[in-house]
Amino acid sequence: MSIGRQVVQQIINTREFMELKDAQRNLNNYPKIKQEVEVFQKKQNEIMSKSSSPQEAEQKLRSLTNEFRNLSQYPEVQKMIKAGERFNKMMQNIYKEINEGLASYLKG
Repeated sequence: MSIGRQVVQQIINTREFMELKDAQRNLNNYPKIKQEVEVFQKKQNEIMSKSSSPQEAEQKLRSLTNEFRNLSQYPEVQKMIKAGERFNKMMQNIYKEINEGLASYLKG
């Protein structure tokens, strides 16, 4: 098994991943809300990839603020957001630990 697959296996067994998966599964029970979230995410991704400058992207993202506020009032979406934040924090910690570990081997 490759190192990447081993890392994936470790990640999918974490509490953070399981919570994120449960939140996504729960959101699937609400097709209308799920569709609204997907449309929002698509708009967000398009803004980030198609904006000609950071200022333009920031301005367009501000326009999505009201849409985000409306979406985040659904408990299912709140749960998904919080689970995503915890998962992202865990992943940041993993990347940091990997980078620090590799850096220490490069110095030695």
